[in-house]
Amino acid sequence: QETTKEKTMCCPADNGMNRLCSMICAWVLPPLGVYWRFGCGCHLFVNTILTLLFYVPGLIHAFYLIIVDDRTRDAGNANGDIEYGRHAG
Repeated sequence: QETTKEKTMCCPADNGMNRLCSMICAWVLPPLGVYWRFGCGCHLFVNTILTLLFYVPGLIHAFYLIIVDDRTRDAGNANGDIEYGRHAG
């Protein structure tokens, strides 16, 4: 059986270093940081549009996603469980 610590360590999206790398990428190019953290999807599309309109809204959106969305994901809300492939049990 895997322990909870082993499950956390095998998933790179839950690693603090991954969050730091995505924040550094987001500072240089906001869509790159969002892609690093969430992959290709709705978050990336919205962030690309915001960055094309002007750099600052894309930067704010990227940091919001990386910092705030990680907190909701860590809390284990229902949407995060479905969106990130987690299951109860």
